[in-house]
Amino acid sequence: MSAKKILVFLILMIVVGTPIVWRIVNAPTVKPQKQPDDSGAKAVAVEVVQVDRQKLLDRKSFTGTLNAYSQFDVTPKITGRLMQMRLRAGSRVTSGEAVAMLDDDEYRLAVEQAAAELEVVKSQLDAEKRQLDYALSKFNRSQRLFEGHALSQSQFEQDETAWKTAQANYQVALSLVKQKEAALRAANVRLSYCTLIAPNNGVDKNYYVARTYIDEGALVTPQTPILRLVDINALRAEIFIIERDYARVKRGMKATLTTDVHPGKKFPAEVIHISPQIDPASRQAPVELLVPNPNLALKPGMFIRAEIVFNTKDNAIVVPFDALCERNGIQGLFKINPDGKSASFVAVEIGIRDGNLIEIVSPADFGGRVVTVGTYLLGTEGGKVIVFNPDAKKTKQYEGR
Repeated sequence: MSAKKILVFLILMIVVGTPIVWRIVNAPTVKPQKQPDDSGAKAVAVEVVQVDRQKLLDRKSFTGTLNAYSQFDVTPKITGRLMQMRLRAGSRVTSGEAVAMLDDDEYRLAVEQAAAELEVVKSQLDAEKRQLDYALSKFNRSQRLFEGHALSQSQFEQDETAWKTAQANYQVALSLVKQKEAALRAANVRLSYCTLIAPNNGVDKNYYVARTYIDEGALVTPQTPILRLVDINALRAEIFIIERDYARVKRGMKATLTTDVHPGKKFPAEVIHISPQIDPASRQAPVELLVPNPNLALKPGMFIRAEIVFNTKDNAIVVPFDALCERNGIQGLFKINPDGKSASFVAVEIGIRDGNLIEIVSPADFGGRVVTVGTYLLGTEGGKVIVFNPDAKKTKQYEGR
């Protein structure tokens, strides 16, 4: 190879190789990454609460509606014109009190006519009674004469027939009197229908007018409702129990009612009826509660919440529900270790939940302090912690966040 060709080759090598060498020399050095060291993990700030023992109630809340204990529309039994409406919506009426009046002129005349006809047949009855007494006296005298052979057979039979005829006439007159007495009673009953009264079953009770349907002067028939009366001295609350709780509800169970109309106030109630059928569409069954209402504070149609206590457990181990968490699909709590600077995950079995409190069934001797705020920052097994509230209060005084 000539010197000239060697020189050209060297020059090309220098031009091409210089950038490559520069890149190799100036390439960044890759340092191996260190594995995370748990021993140097930062402590997590947490809030804790002291595990406590107290009474828990297994209770459920249901929604429903209040209904009147009984309600009915007052309708006339006869046709007539409404002459007087004594009550309006909201009025109170007692058992047997008149609530409305119909025009009764025609029915009063019918009573007078029936009374007059009764007097006529009573007079006829008196006449037939005198005739019967005379016929009986004559028959007795004829019988004595006939037995003494002082009266003929034909005359005796004639007097006997007259006596029996008088007996029949008296019975007819007596039946007519009874018939006219019944007609008079019927006329008085029809007259009484002109006065519409509140139901009276022998017990004094107050009703209230829920609404009126017509005004005075209207013509009404037996199918025309005039007003609606409701009994609200006690109410019926209808709630709906889901299928899961159906078997737990029993007649006689006590309940507590609340309503938005009276915030903070509770009303006692009792389960009185349980439907034997569950609705296949909603999977719920209607349950009826009896609600005393002595002060009339509750009204039909109000929306209510009913709380029923199914079970009571004394001296249960309780923690706030907020303290529960899951790690790897296992439910448990983070318990503060004796050093006070770390927490460990403890798997637990829970029982009754009462508001913000939850029962710890297992471990049976569970105690100490548990983390309520900051659990999401702790690892699977736990970790270092800084207790934000070292003077933790008991669970029963804990206020959920």
